[in-house]
Amino acid sequence: MKPEQTIVVIGGNAAGAAAAAKAKRINPNAKVILFEQSKYISIGTCELPYVLSGEIDDPLSVVFFDEQKFEYEKNVKVFTKYNVEKIKVHTKSILVLSLIELKPFEFKYDKLILATGSRVKRVPQFSSELTNVSPLKSVEDVIRIKKFISEAKQKRVCVIGSGYIGLEAAEALNKLGFEVYLIEQEREPFPSTDKEIRQRVKKILDEKRINFLGSAENVKYRFNNSKVAALVIEGRQIEIDFAI
Repeated sequence: MKPEQTIVVIGGNAAGAAAAAKAKRINPNAKVILFEQSKYISIGTCELPYVLSGEIDDPLSVVFFDEQKFEYEKNVKVFTKYNVEKIKVHTKSILVLSLIELKPFEFKYDKLILATGSRVKRVPQFSSELTNVSPLKSVEDVIRIKKFISEAKQKRVCVIGSGYIGLEAAEALNKLGFEVYLIEQEREPFPSTDKEIRQRVKKILDEKRINFLGSAENVKYRFNNSKVAALVIEGRQIEIDFAI
């Protein structure tokens, strides 16, 4: 009998959770371990904009498995709130930091699966200390933005980036009655697509009265203490409640 293998999966969202479950199915004698830096695994990220708009009431309803259920049904050991700090390829080990205890641990592996996803590209003018700016990638993000929505006074928001997530966020906030400013560094929205699609998207934005601002170098920001307070466009200042 072959010795038991250890398969480590880094990243617990859709791809990581699916990979861990599949690894266990095709290697039933293997020890499969999943590390995720956030509190939640197996999230329906496509549903997050619908949580913003209120079409899905409970943010936690887009979490398809908690770690206990995943361990029980998939027989995979799950560690949430753990960040993988370093991969030591030559020794087949990873250095992991517990984000709760702030203690490092080292784990050996035989096979390693990377499902870390993408990283949010920050706006150069935005410091990490701004309290009314959030990405839209996780359940924690959508809970934070829902709080922004409930506290909004101006009912104005800027969404930075007009890819899939930005467009869906802009639409969700528009449904809630917000005056939305959608900012894109390229000249047209949805820039990764063909010209015909870009023009169609622009027409839909106009029909929904979502303000599209292309060529983002023309957009400046004003700050008040630890918040982004306004956009400045061609000398016109527009106060906003928050930014995504």
